[in-house]
Amino acid sequence: RFVIDVHADVSVAQWVPQGLEPVKAVRRLNHSLSDYFSREIRREVA
Repeated sequence: RFVIDVHADVSVAQWVPQGLEPVKAVRRLNHSLSDYFSREIRREVA
């Protein structure tokens, strides 16, 4: 189970360009989130 702690300075808007189709936006958001959290997890481990 993951506890998702999204910092205030990280906004969803920066991950989803304006005008993107919903399906692409969701796919992109998922990709960005997994990138972001894998970086955060590595930072915790390091």
